[in-house]
Amino acid sequence: LKQHNKEEIEKNVGMAGDLASDYRNSANAKARPGYYVIVGTFFYRDFAQAEMERFINKGFGGTTWIFSETRQFNFIYTNRLDSQDQAVTKVKELQAKGYTDAWILQLK
Repeated sequence: LKQHNKEEIEKNVGMAGDLASDYRNSANAKARPGYYVIVGTFFYRDFAQAEMERFINKGFGGTTWIFSETRQFNFIYTNRLDSQDQAVTKVKELQAKGYTDAWILQLK
């Protein structure tokens, strides 16, 4: 994953980038380009499913996952957004609620 430098992203918000064509969504379709607010990364699908359900039960109803075919990891995300600014705002909201490990995955 390409790491963005500090000038590209606000302080305390991690961000990485990758190709959307390397990812599949829960319907096994190619992931859409955009900014994904990631709250968990898991090798095992059952662990990813449990984390996704935990976030849904905590009020994050849109939580779902994408799968990296090249890395063989499941990424749990609460939001897919079209702009970096929107994604940064969401991550900061999650961090304020105690989810300090939230970060942004930009798929191009």
